[in-house]
Amino acid sequence: MEEHGKLSVLVIDPNPGMRSNLQNMLNLSGIHKIEFAVNAGTAIRQLARRAYDIVLCEYDLGGGVGGSDGQDGQQLLEDLRHHRLLSPWTIFIMLTSEAVYGKVIGAAELAPTDYVLKPFTADTLGARIGRALERRAVLLPTYQLVAGGKLREAIRSATAAEIAHPRHALDLARLRAELHASLDEHAQAEETYRKVLAHRSLGWAGLGLARAEFAQGPSRCGPRDAGALIGANPRLMAAYDLLARCHEAAGDAAGAQKVLEEAVAISPHLVRRLRKLGEVALAAGDAASAEKSFKQVVARARYSEFRDPEDHLRLVQALVRRGDAVQASGVVRDLERSLRAGPELDACLNIANAALHEAAGNKGAALAGLQAAVAAVRSATTLSTGLKLGLVRSCLAHRLDAQARK
Repeated sequence: MEEHGKLSVLVIDPNPGMRSNLQNMLNLSGIHKIEFAVNAGTAIRQLARRAYDIVLCEYDLGGGVGGSDGQDGQQLLEDLRHHRLLSPWTIFIMLTSEAVYGKVIGAAELAPTDYVLKPFTADTLGARIGRALERRAVLLPTYQLVAGGKLREAIRSATAAEIAHPRHALDLARLRAELHASLDEHAQAEETYRKVLAHRSLGWAGLGLARAEFAQGPSRCGPRDAGALIGANPRLMAAYDLLARCHEAAGDAAGAQKVLEEAVAISPHLVRRLRKLGEVALAAGDAASAEKSFKQVVARARYSEFRDPEDHLRLVQALVRRGDAVQASGVVRDLERSLRAGPELDACLNIANAALHEAAGNKGAALAGLQAAVAAVRSATTLSTGLKLGLVRSCLAHRLDAQARK
């Protein structure tokens, strides 16, 4: 237990009674450096300020007297992963009594280190933490090399650790393959995944192999191959994302939409998949489905510390295509009122207003909105390539060639 004395833990739970219980359980395991967060917003601010060895997060952050910002544990973990506020060696354990399988699988596909179902004992929690610490100790030297940008050395470290720690060989092989992929060495990643699959049929290895093949050319992993992966692993959610990419690469937006709808039906809480579904639905000409998806994205992201004004813009575009200018205007007002000022917001507002003016036949105001959007985009740093390309197309459609070049 003495070695646990140096560990730092962040407990995220709105319930003061549960926070106290967890503190007692951690103390029994020799862990005393404990801090608390009562909701997702508080947790993000604390994790942005410092790193923790372990994060214990309640799935349902909506209860308790401490107040909630509206996010649940799954949405928080999605934000933390996407914005890289968790180091690879941070142990993230989800705590939940949630019986709805769709929510549990949504959390699981974001790869928490573990999740523990309530009620649980101090012995259970201690055992899970101990198992996670053992795994981390083996992978930590490789993780630290990755953090230092020494990817070649990290690959050599993982290779050596596979020999020294056969119990964790699969974890190390997976990390090594991912490092090859990050270096665009997809043939080496493919070889690693094939070696794993030669001994054991594992969903993640099959997915990694398919991704490596797709990266070497969409013809190597087409819809049929990705579909077969889903047939063998119907709960491997990332395989649906890959299949959708295969359909997109083949120019089949409707096929991509159908696959993502199946994935959302199984695991309905991942914001970025919902966003992608809305995008492909728009590309397929299904404005009604796009509206439905973007409404969910806007609603789920409302309490995020990282709200994206592009979500409101996409919803406006779907509503305009459906001819619902009244509701689209309401979304624009919400966008202007509820998001932080800046060039990203200005760009989205101007593009949205240009779409509304164009739908109303006010060409002059639409042109002014596009020109203002171009000026805002040039000052923005986080807007997507898709937004910029859409703005280029709009400028060209209105013969604003100089603005399109900018």
